[in-house]
Amino acid sequence: MMGACAYLIPAAGIRFIKESKAGSYKEGAYDLKATIAINIFGLIGVFVAAYVIKSLPLTILKWLVVGVVLYASTSMFRSFFSKKSVDQNFIAAG
Repeated sequence: MMGACAYLIPAAGIRFIKESKAGSYKEGAYDLKATIAINIFGLIGVFVAAYVIKSLPLTILKWLVVGVVLYASTSMFRSFFSKKSVDQNFIAAG
């Protein structure tokens, strides 16, 4: 899935940029300066993170991964249950 997305994003991005320039999206939908800044700082962030991760002991890295997974799963469960209650209220009102 990750590989399929990696091949899809450039093609979709080119189409988005062309359509944004042609005016089919609202004005200001694509900001070239922001895109370049995000890419440059993202690249710098990857190198800094790689250096930090390389220097961490393996046990700390494992617990860091466990913490991220727990945070992500609780966030998804909260989102699911809050959406479910909103959907039930919508169905009850309709």
